[in-house]
Amino acid sequence: MAETSLVPLDLPKIEKSKHIPIIGTVHMVLSNISIDNIHVISSTVKAGDTGIVISVSGAYANMTMNWEYSYSTWLFPIPITDNGKASIQVEGMDIGISFNLTNVQGSLMLSPLDCGCSVKDIFIKLDGGASWLYQGYHFFSI
Repeated sequence: MAETSLVPLDLPKIEKSKHIPIIGTVHMVLSNISIDNIHVISSTVKAGDTGIVISVSGAYANMTMNWEYSYSTWLFPIPITDNGKASIQVEGMDIGISFNLTNVQGSLMLSPLDCGCSVKDIFIKLDGGASWLYQGYHFFSI
């Protein structure tokens, strides 16, 4: 039930600028980020002394997004830009979250205590722009 209620999930735009010597400042944007599919292989919910612990293992997700970057350098005063789309497949996710369960004036309240996530593999396919050139390089830091 959680799988079907989470997708599609639209995430906020991510923007970042980074100064790179000689090249200059590169402005990067990821937009229209959408988690289109989530599949959970195994999950458990356990009641503890003070709350609930939810564990998910072996999950995978498919995402799509738009990417773009721009920069200018003293060598080329005209901005250099590129953009396109990306398809991402995330495999082997293990996720854990624990909640504190308290009674607040007769109503139960969940408060997150701790969470974590690990990922086994991420596959990225770029389309558009000069993606044919970038696809062979793995310079994405995740």
